[in-house]
Amino acid sequence: MGKRRSIINTLHAMRIFDMLPRKRNLTVLSYHRLGSAVLNPDFNLDPTVFGPTEEAFDEQMRWLALNAEPVSEQDVLSAMSGTYVLPKRSVLVTFDDAYKDQFTIGLPTLLRQKIPAVFFVTPEIINKRSIGFWDRIARAIKLTLK
Repeated sequence: MGKRRSIINTLHAMRIFDMLPRKRNLTVLSYHRLGSAVLNPDFNLDPTVFGPTEEAFDEQMRWLALNAEPVSEQDVLSAMSGTYVLPKRSVLVTFDDAYKDQFTIGLPTLLRQKIPAVFFVTPEIINKRSIGFWDRIARAIKLTLK
């Protein structure tokens, strides 16, 4: 058993997750990249821009489906207008910048777990088939550290 799994099991045994806020708060999980630069040999940017691996993301979404109340963008908007009450442990999953890995890795997991999500798309970057300035900065920093 890996160190991470051991920590999660210990937290469950201590019932730490049961102490999460039970108020009608909204937690927003925002993801940037999924997967691993190691799996993509053509990736020449900073590998630390990646978030969880495919396996870790799948595990996180399984946990959410069992222990939280995933909500949609429409649920949040309805709650803000007063026509809907968010359930306890509400979680909104979001993705920024519309990277391909969000479609190839994230979407299948979300569909399998029946978890709604919001994808923030940057049309200009897609239309120009370029990368965002944040990735260019990360690459510049990476090159200076070689």
